[in-house]
Amino acid sequence: MDTDDGRRARAAAIVADILSAHNTARRAVGVAPLTWSTGIAELAKRYAGSRRGDCEPRRSSLFNFGENAVVGKGRRWNASALVAQWVDEGRLYHRATASCAAPAGLSGCARYTQVVWRNTTQLGCGKIVCDSGDTLLVCDYFPPGNYGTGPIITALPLQTSPNRTHKTQNSFTMSPFACLAAFSLALASLSSPAAAMSIPSHNHGAAVGAPVVPSWKQFLQVQNDARGAVGVQPLTWNWTIELDAMRYANELRVPCSLSPIAWPTDGVYGRNLYRAGGHHNAAHAAAAWVDERRWFDRRANACAQGKTCGDYTQVVWNTTTHVGCARRTCKNGLDTVAVCNYFPPGNYVGVAPY
Repeated sequence: MDTDDGRRARAAAIVADILSAHNTARRAVGVAPLTWSTGIAELAKRYAGSRRGDCEPRRSSLFNFGENAVVGKGRRWNASALVAQWVDEGRLYHRATASCAAPAGLSGCARYTQVVWRNTTQLGCGKIVCDSGDTLLVCDYFPPGNYGTGPIITALPLQTSPNRTHKTQNSFTMSPFACLAAFSLALASLSSPAAAMSIPSHNHGAAVGAPVVPSWKQFLQVQNDARGAVGVQPLTWNWTIELDAMRYANELRVPCSLSPIAWPTDGVYGRNLYRAGGHHNAAHAAAAWVDERRWFDRRANACAQGKTCGDYTQVVWNTTTHVGCARRTCKNGLDTVAVCNYFPPGNYVGVAPY
């Protein structure tokens, strides 16, 4: 008889199998091992389930992640055998020249390079049996690999050398599930943001204003100051996470409200929202979240009655490492909304933030 304990044990074994197959390949080239993300796995599982009817290993809309997918004929495929198809591309990859020797018509080396991508740290996968009786495995990776200077990769074969330009994202974790799927398209990163506006030195005696501090630096500084005050490591800005926040903020500016929007990365990132009348900069938005600390009792791990502290506790959550944010003027031309996404997410019930 199939019991809950039996299902949990099988799921744990699949997770271990997937991690082992990936990390064996990474260890062979001297790259740090991946860790499992239940939040990413939940997204991969949902996407794999959406392809149950056609069993096609197509790229999902999860632009924040690198992605590999594969279909095995029949239902008796274990995870390591499917991952091995991606790892096998390594024999065609020339590390010294960062090039691929795959013959025309083959998928290239992109699935292998995503498996061993140095900056990728987390993995989550979903494995299903399709209506056809075949097995589909989808794995998503964070931060994504295979990025370069061109547009987001949308089709294989990919035989260009991986370059180094990058963006990233974040979420609330969910229950674990095993990972599997078919085709590897890792998200190409967007170019890094422009630096703060420079001031010409040849001003011919005219007064020079203070340098403009970019919004992302304002968001980051205020939140890292709050984290430093409680002894928590600073956050790292992630440009892919920022892209998701920008899209969310663009939707939020239309109603100009704090009502959450159903969003593809719900459950992947933690998320703070802000709205205020008038024009407010990024520092003001972040400060509004941090200001909730006056209501938070660390010893009781509780918020004062009738108050909210969830924005503050997400800001200082000790296991959150990446953040990306955006602010927008509302469609009415007067008011301001802002969004910050956090990865890994915080605010687990019953758990202290630091």
